[in-house]
Amino acid sequence: MGLSRNDFIEQAFVLEPEDLKHIDRLYSELPGEKKFIVETEDKYRRTYNSVDDLINLENPKSNQIKKIEIRLSSRDPYLTANISFEKDRINNIYTSFVADSENYTPIFDKIINRIEGVKPWYSKLSKTDFITYSLIAYFLLNVFAWILVALEVVQTSSGESSSQVEALARLLVFGIIGGLFFLGWLLNNFRNVVFPSGTFVIGQEAKRHKTLEKFRWSVVVGGALSLTISMILLIIS
Repeated sequence: MGLSRNDFIEQAFVLEPEDLKHIDRLYSELPGEKKFIVETEDKYRRTYNSVDDLINLENPKSNQIKKIEIRLSSRDPYLTANISFEKDRINNIYTSFVADSENYTPIFDKIINRIEGVKPWYSKLSKTDFITYSLIAYFLLNVFAWILVALEVVQTSSGESSSQVEALARLLVFGIIGGLFFLGWLLNNFRNVVFPSGTFVIGQEAKRHKTLEKFRWSVVVGGALSLTISMILLIIS
């Protein structure tokens, strides 16, 4: 009897050396040959046989790690266990487990549980597409405008000035669309930098991650909290 499980996991991750060591220990309970494959910004793929060699990489900003794969294979008993972590916004974690016996399912489950544990607090935010929200905002504004016209809160023009009003209205609509799209694009780029979907806290990336985490809490979260408190005080005053 054979079994298999393949999952594309759409979640952000912060992969630290301790996580890699823990996964390595779980892999050590499985039969077969294990290897770590690292892909960097220079598009080279490097293979390591030891997790210690992997976590000792420099990982400079000029040539950051883009992808880490952990592969294990065995012929007797037949078994493959592959995990892939990639700096990609969609489906950036992939797992594949194949075995000829159900005896290994508890280990597979432990590996999956560990992967779920590398999800940072901002995971949902890192997957948010602000351009989509810009489209929703435009749709709601459009509906609101039609409601105002239907309720005769806004009067439609007639006569000689109607063409000028229509031209101005078109310019206003295009301006709103362009502004919303630009805002969505700007927020998406801010999200990619401040709330990345994948972080390998290895080598020099550890310091960069620590600095960025301080920024997230002090500026982003602190600013949002300050704004919320100000609005509440404004409402109750």
